[in-house]
Amino acid sequence: MLGFRVGMGFPAFARHATRVSNRDVHLRPQSDFLPKRLDFIGRVETLDRDWARLQERFPWLPDIGRYNETVRGAWEPHCDAETLRVIQAHYSEDWRLCGL
Repeated sequence: MLGFRVGMGFPAFARHATRVSNRDVHLRPQSDFLPKRLDFIGRVETLDRDWARLQERFPWLPDIGRYNETVRGAWEPHCDAETLRVIQAHYSEDWRLCGL
């Protein structure tokens, strides 16, 4: 058990996630799994454009569809300045690699 509680707010979730990220693969920084040299990073936010770019390089890749798509609002109202600082510090290499 990782110690998350139903109903905990996002700031508490983020702080706790950074403390226990070494215990669950889903919480670890993505940079832990990436090779040191990258020439492309696709983004969910620009999936159609990025997938088309990959298909140009690798024509055998199939088209992809969208399933169970959820429209969500902005994340900013849920993340105060201190929470953002905690997240940025813990996932700093991810932010650097992705140009955030």
